[in-house]
Amino acid sequence: MAALTLGTIWQKRTASDADLRTNAAVQFIGAASVTAPVAALTEAGRFDNSWQVWAGLAWAVGGLSLGATSLLLVLIRRGAVAGVASLFYLVPPVVAVLAFALFGERLSALQVAGMAIAAAGVAVASRA
Repeated sequence: MAALTLGTIWQKRTASDADLRTNAAVQFIGAASVTAPVAALTEAGRFDNSWQVWAGLAWAVGGLSLGATSLLLVLIRRGAVAGVASLFYLVPPVVAVLAFALFGERLSALQVAGMAIAAAGVAVASRA
């Protein structure tokens, strides 16, 4: 979370006027330069060619990589750096609720309390 927050602030200071496509490409290249060697060393190199894998890959590329990154860069460009950084804290609670709703995962009282604390923190940070 600290790296995401600092990266968001750095992005606002150094590249807020850059073209969104160029900015996203630089981020993807940076991420690939770190993850590709790790994947090459730790993975078997096999690919399951099922429709479920292709659907997940399409969501990861289209929805997450292109959509979410573009939304992040637009919000940073508009000056909502603190609000954007605080929204990262809602990712784990939202994923837990989606896992509960879609896959029947259980939520413990401690998890629900943590979600409430995260939501309250984001609400406080997002106040005008």
